[in-house]
Amino acid sequence: MPTAKTDTLTARIDPALKQAVRIAAALERRSLSNMLEVMICAYCQQRGLAIPDATPDAKLYPHDALTA
Repeated sequence: MPTAKTDTLTARIDPALKQAVRIAAALERRSLSNMLEVMICAYCQQRGLAIPDATPDAKLYPHDALTA
């Protein structure tokens, strides 16, 4: 089965924000990049933005604590 292609994203963020995402990822037992994908998917879901070509894993939504 072929794997989905991924793309690289480079961004600068405040160190405190990065630490917060690292903590959230650790609590969810996710990688940092997967945690960011989950957060972006949740943001899009809350605002009704479709992600037509998202991989099945990227379409998984976070636990209730992240969407509250």
